[in-house]
Amino acid sequence: MNWYSTQNFFYRVPSIEERVLIWAAETFDEAIAMAEAAGAAYAEAVGCSRLDLTHCFWLGPGARLGPGVELFSLLRDSELDPAAYVSHHFGRSPAVPLRSPGPDGWFAVRSIIAWPYGPVFEERITAWSAPDHGAAAALGRAEAIEYAADAAGCQLIDVSPAYRIGPARPEAGAVVWVGARPDALDGPRYVDEVLDTGRERTGRSPDHP
Repeated sequence: MNWYSTQNFFYRVPSIEERVLIWAAETFDEAIAMAEAAGAAYAEAVGCSRLDLTHCFWLGPGARLGPGVELFSLLRDSELDPAAYVSHHFGRSPAVPLRSPGPDGWFAVRSIIAWPYGPVFEERITAWSAPDHGAAAALGRAEAIEYAADAAGCQLIDVSPAYRIGPARPEAGAVVWVGARPDALDGPRYVDEVLDTGRERTGRSPDHP
């Protein structure tokens, strides 16, 4: 059994809501099917439109979810400078999760990394067990700084506040990130111009079922 995360988007005027969930599945296709079913149910329940786009990330085999684990990663080529990239792809309030109540527990933190070749930008979401939002954000920032420093020429350009996943370690089917992108274009246009530009580095290696 493998673990995957999926990123889906929902449109409700005037913003785009982003949701990342984790799944235990045999293949990418099975994880995507689970995400699309869950997304359709969510859209119907809250009265929004589900955008026709699913990004899927392979976490690895077995239940490996622990502090510091990378929950999601996406690489995208872009000629924009770092500040313009964050503004264009994440809105005027970049990488801001919807606030989730509660004290200690499990949290997610997003960072945006600029790689020197390409140029390429990477968005990453990592998981943390912490006493509060601030402590989780500090752990996420420290890890992102170390991650960027380990690769020559990388630059950390943005770190989000923390999103509280819940009191317990996330299990299959858990929502691990919910974020809002304000002042979005209409849904389909936003997909084409921001979310699915054709410059995302997607693919499957023979080791990733």
